[in-house]
Amino acid sequence: MKRILFTFAVSVLCSAVWGRAYRGRVFTEGNMPVEFANIVLLKSDSTFVNGVVSDKNGSFEIPSSSEAAHLIKISSTGYKTIYKELVSSEDLGTILLPVASNVLNEVVVKGNLPTYALKGTSLVTNVAGSMLSQLGTAEDVLKHVPGVLKDGDDFKVFGKGVAVIYVNGRILQDQTELSRLNASDIASVELITNPGAEYDASVKAILKIKTLKKQGEGWGVSLRSYLHQAHSFSTNDQLTVNYRKNGLELFSTFSYNNWKQMQNQTNLTKILASDTIWKTDDKEKIYWTSKSSYNKSGFNYNINDNQSFGATYSCTYAPESEVRMPMSSTVDVNDKQYDLLTYDTKWYDRNSPTNLVNAYYAGEFGKWSIHLDNDFLSSSSSKRQNTQELSTTHDNRLVTSTNHAHNSMVASKLVAGRDLNKAKLSGGMEYVYTNRTENYINPQNYLPQSDDHIRENKVAGFMSGNYSIGKALFEAGLRYEHCVSNYYEYGAFIPEQSRNYNSFFPNFSISFPVKNVSFAISYTAKTRRPSYRELSSNLQYDEHFLYEGGNPKLQPETNHDLSLQVGYKWIQFSGTYQYVTNAIVDQAIQYDKNPSVSIFTMTNYDHLSNYDARLSLSPIIGLWHSNLTMDVNGESLTVNFMNKPKKMDNPLGYFGLNNAFELNKSSSFNVDLSCQTGGNGSGYGCVKAKPFGQVNLSFYKSFLKDKFSLNVECNDLFKTGRQSFTTYSSATYFDKWCYSDSRNVCLTLKYNFNITKSKYKGTGAGGDEMNRF
Repeated sequence: MKRILFTFAVSVLCSAVWGRAYRGRVFTEGNMPVEFANIVLLKSDSTFVNGVVSDKNGSFEIPSSSEAAHLIKISSTGYKTIYKELVSSEDLGTILLPVASNVLNEVVVKGNLPTYALKGTSLVTNVAGSMLSQLGTAEDVLKHVPGVLKDGDDFKVFGKGVAVIYVNGRILQDQTELSRLNASDIASVELITNPGAEYDASVKAILKIKTLKKQGEGWGVSLRSYLHQAHSFSTNDQLTVNYRKNGLELFSTFSYNNWKQMQNQTNLTKILASDTIWKTDDKEKIYWTSKSSYNKSGFNYNINDNQSFGATYSCTYAPESEVRMPMSSTVDVNDKQYDLLTYDTKWYDRNSPTNLVNAYYAGEFGKWSIHLDNDFLSSSSSKRQNTQELSTTHDNRLVTSTNHAHNSMVASKLVAGRDLNKAKLSGGMEYVYTNRTENYINPQNYLPQSDDHIRENKVAGFMSGNYSIGKALFEAGLRYEHCVSNYYEYGAFIPEQSRNYNSFFPNFSISFPVKNVSFAISYTAKTRRPSYRELSSNLQYDEHFLYEGGNPKLQPETNHDLSLQVGYKWIQFSGTYQYVTNAIVDQAIQYDKNPSVSIFTMTNYDHLSNYDARLSLSPIIGLWHSNLTMDVNGESLTVNFMNKPKKMDNPLGYFGLNNAFELNKSSSFNVDLSCQTGGNGSGYGCVKAKPFGQVNLSFYKSFLKDKFSLNVECNDLFKTGRQSFTTYSSATYFDKWCYSDSRNVCLTLKYNFNITKSKYKGTGAGGDEMNRF
């Protein structure tokens, strides 16, 4: 098998090294490299042949393919467009772009250059100069990246799971920042489906957002108001202020969120307890109310063009959050009515401010580069429950509980790199210390009380590099992680639930063109560590027959991922196969103190397999910019259901069609459709999803040379966006139908005055640990 794969790779590589390519560099008249310049090959009749985008050094390499090219066109927002006749030489040298005289009034350069391009093993979505720049916010842009699906507050990548998001190299800790970033300020979005050794071994997919570099000094102010009408009215307001003078930059963002949401839900549960079948039929409504504020302030100082340092302090404060859950339940035993129950449950969250400090230094010394990041985090939360349970035939219940948790983290990451002509090498180390304490109290003793303490130390070392041979690019890396996790209950050390890990995570990829088709093949090993909530020994009371809780004995899973990516102009294909050992799977188990009660928790399965195949088409026809995504994904897993084996192998299909219509240079209209079939999707475990679909409309308009803009959205027009599924476990069948305020109308108003984008280069350390909190 190894010989066959090696022969295949060599034969494909050899077939890729022939063909012609033009190389050069794009610079300003001030001798500065122009990143994201569009370089296009044209026939003599100006027909499009091929196109690429310049890198951060202004360099480009564009294959000429089998079609005869006569001209090359170089363009970038704010600069004059250059046309050059192609000559016999493949080295075009340095091309200077003069600044456009009407740069302040110039609109983005229009053209049929594909918005999406495969760059190595990454899919790059070029936002600047495309219809995506008019969508409103970064959140709206990510919805249009092929292979990315918004699921609640998360952005999931098909076949990979939840993506970690970076903005200008800085890891995103607050997802609401996406709604505060204008789409018009984004240069590109890079989707990395096989992150290298530099990233934590638990990170399976990354979305990197790069913003446009805006120059200018003095004060800048940005105001934004987001109005959301669904079952209730909600708002989010934001103010950003920055000041830039010479190499110093000061910045601060403040936002206030007043959010209300409603969820309508029905549950059907069957529990097998010996020879008795308990069945509950629930009808439930859930009302969320939360108020929170967010502030991020900091400074950045550029010593020169190659060195900078800075620090930020961010504070998230959610002092008031309340959830009310009225529910009625019919209880049957062996198909005979047993009881009628009503519940009135209230959850109260009282959280202390979450404080995060980041400090960084970044420097370049000739061909060497160095980047140092340090993070310090502290947070506390308090959750109280009050459930009134009324029965028509049995005793009533009052269930109250209190849950306190405190988290602290210190993390440091150092990365050094070196350019070696056709090769690049980088390596570094990362250290993360985390400390979490948590206790749970139930005065009525329906649930066991707990007092947990987890202390972890993780040290990681990594090395990665790439090397070019002809048109082929080889990339490889190796990450080593040593982690010691100590678990305590009521101050006593518990060796059975403490862990000591020593793991290696390799990755390898090869990317190459064959004529004007791009290929990339990659392998990577990743892990998934249980979150602290999943490791908790707490049990939460949902209703009389259903609890939920963590599993302190959970072990990390290991994921071996083999991927293929193919790109041709506006056509993109990707395929992924994953073999997961020690897989973490959601499951319902019987409560040992009462078999008629099921507990939703997690367990480790010996292994399972996941697969995913996706095709994306992104043609531009006149004013119509479209993106069609078709995806099939599934898993191979057999579970124990009601004492019989059940295969979870029914693949899940997804279809999405985003349509953007450019009305004029300052307005656009979007019609987006999506639907999903039922099935056992990749990583779903014991869960079978049910079909859903929705239609979204939006309209964008800017005024006063883009200083003021509005965006109107009508989401889930026909109220068909639901989250429904069935869970199959050893003694429990759980069927859920849920609608959660997906039909809504939103209005976003923005005003920018001399706003300049931050040059802050801190990337953050210990991002995975923060997600585990």
